[in-house]
Amino acid sequence: MTTGFHLSRYEGLLAEAYDAEQAWIDDVELYAELAAEHGGEVLELGCGTGRVLIPLAEKGLRVTGLDNSEAMLRICRSKLAALPGEVGDRVTLLYGDMRFFRLNPDFRRGGSLGPDILGPTGVSSPCLDGGFGLAFISCNTFLHLIEESDARLTLQSARLHLADEGVFAIHNRVPNLNEMKESDGKVIVYEHYHPARDTVLRTRVTATCDFDRCLERDVMVVEELDGDTVLRKEAAASVTTYYTVERMRALLETSGFDVIAKYGSVERDTLTPDSAEAVFVCRKTRC
Repeated sequence: MTTGFHLSRYEGLLAEAYDAEQAWIDDVELYAELAAEHGGEVLELGCGTGRVLIPLAEKGLRVTGLDNSEAMLRICRSKLAALPGEVGDRVTLLYGDMRFFRLNPDFRRGGSLGPDILGPTGVSSPCLDGGFGLAFISCNTFLHLIEESDARLTLQSARLHLADEGVFAIHNRVPNLNEMKESDGKVIVYEHYHPARDTVLRTRVTATCDFDRCLERDVMVVEELDGDTVLRKEAAASVTTYYTVERMRALLETSGFDVIAKYGSVERDTLTPDSAEAVFVCRKTRC
């Protein structure tokens, strides 16, 4: 048996387990519909293994994906390599930090599946027409930005890359404090089949909450099993934050966005006080 500990839950065996753990999320149609409604190319921040990005490309959309985990991008590239070439030709994958990235107008290279590294450039005008018809952050990825200053930097970077009539969408869970208190410190165990191997992945997650600081600390241990034999065992710790609907809306509006729609699910259900998730669709505040 091999063992390991990672500083991020998006490395090693934990990255391999990601697609199986997220298989229940049915959000691709939301982003496909938004792209069809608003036109232009698509930018996904925190694209990971391509769980959303690849189906969008299969639907004929040109998609750029940015992520700061090379392990997750490696899985995405492998999945794309198994698909018809025209799908990969519609995808550009980039390694970078969603807080600080700046894409120059000539960055787009069809089929750019290598580990391109991005950093800040001199492009900083908040009134820039960035060209993307849709930019989005899916399924709680934004919650890894535990400092509000980092959250604002990310929103401002996304804003810079939108076309004048483009939209930005973000999907987060809504905290249920009673449920969080009930599960605080308890171990949750679940199993999935490995997405690419004939093995089983057993995941143990222990979450502890700091309610004063709106933080959740998770320790995740993943084992790969072949029958009763443990082949690999790897662990990671992560910290995420959480936003009430009111706090998220205020953050968006003070970061240069106008909220044009909000939903209680990726199926565009009405957002209510009992909603477990929230989707915001925004446009750039006019300069």
